[in-house]
Amino acid sequence: MKLLEFDFLATVDGVIEDGTAKISAAEDEVSSEKTVECEVATKGKMAAGKLKVIQAAK
Repeated sequence: MKLLEFDFLATVDGVIEDGTAKISAAEDEVSSEKTVECEVATKGKMAAGKLKVIQAAK
């Protein structure tokens, strides 16, 4: 009777790739949400005339 072969390394690689893809998707989602929040805040300040321009030191 032949036992089922189990490729442990391939399974681990698959789990790691899946986890990496999920983390990347979550990072993209958070980045998009922050971009929208910044855009909304900026538009609100522009409408209220309270936008300040800050120049970065060189």
